[in-house]
Amino acid sequence: RRLNVSWLATLLDVLGSALAYLHEHGATHGDVSSGNVLVTADGHPVLVDLLGSVMETGTQEYAAPERLAGAPPSAAGDVYALARLLTECAGQGGTASRRLAGILADALAEDPADRPTARDLRHFHGGPRGEPSHNAVVVGHEPRRSPRPGLGTASVSHSETG
Repeated sequence: RRLNVSWLATLLDVLGSALAYLHEHGATHGDVSSGNVLVTADGHPVLVDLLGSVMETGTQEYAAPERLAGAPPSAAGDVYALARLLTECAGQGGTASRRLAGILADALAEDPADRPTARDLRHFHGGPRGEPSHNAVVVGHEPRRSPRPGLGTASVSHSETG
């Protein structure tokens, strides 16, 4: 089943904001996939299950090429995985799929250096700039050391009230 443009925009805004928050605090998710996005009873998407081990590659269908080749989790890999998730949710053909293809082309680049940041990606659809979405929530339950020295994270939760 395909998601409509409004739902895709919500996913891009909320999940992009959650990833931006993680990345700006020296952490990565490592496994952005349909199995790690839950929707609350009131319809808010939540990104769950931060990757527990740098040895895991994440969900194959969403993993960036460099992750499949054995590279550690990265912000660019998370952006690629988010773009794959959104592409899957849009389905084939239709207005949403066509709109999304233009927005996500750079995020699906083979070279991680060519991909936008999560914050930049969520702005491409015309979303708000600046602070993370008030609906951004990331929940993790396994400790994992950040790739940046001196930073570690067991879980990250970010939820602002407006």
